[in-house]
Amino acid sequence: MSKGMIIGIIVAVLGIGGSVAYFVTRNNGEESGSQTTAQEDEQSAESGDAPTFDPAATSGQDFVATMNGTTTEGEEFNGEIEYDSNGSTHFTGTTAGEQVEFYTTANRYVLCTAGNCFEYGDQSSLPSTPDYNYNEEDFSDFRDTANYQGRQSCPAGTCNVWEITEDGTTTTVFITDDQTVSQAKTSGTGGEFTITYEYRDVNISLPQNVQSVPTQ
Repeated sequence: MSKGMIIGIIVAVLGIGGSVAYFVTRNNGEESGSQTTAQEDEQSAESGDAPTFDPAATSGQDFVATMNGTTTEGEEFNGEIEYDSNGSTHFTGTTAGEQVEFYTTANRYVLCTAGNCFEYGDQSSLPSTPDYNYNEEDFSDFRDTANYQGRQSCPAGTCNVWEITEDGTTTTVFITDDQTVSQAKTSGTGGEFTITYEYRDVNISLPQNVQSVPTQ
């Protein structure tokens, strides 16, 4: 599935059957021509000029992302996903009144419900979630269409704000001065959703009571 842009995060949510990043790595200076410093960004914002749209990739970083929203049908969605630098995830959330919890590692997929956890043979058996990891190629797909909205308050403090509209969906992205994404708010034909990122150490372990999937 194409990762696309942050809009892809929200669009995927609209079709989830039960459940759900962040961008903290910099480019190691190898593509410094496309980057600006925080001071340059702030000076650009004050002068009315847009800073460079250059969010850092999420891959290989620990984070916790929370999401909440309401579909146009009135169904509420709330979720939290932990992601560690090894690529493991732990999701807990509620959609349409149903609670969902699952874990993924490099080769194990576990779904928990009603106090029981079952291991599945492949990840396709788990409830679907939005794609929440993005690389530089993903961002380049919409760099030319992101419209700068100035500086505004965000969960991380004050952010440069960008707006992207595609296929009837508008996403407002809040990017910190060190080029990390603090929050994204999306509204469109499917509903309204907000995802907020917190970058902290995450260590994911599978639960102890994992069982094999019962046969039919």
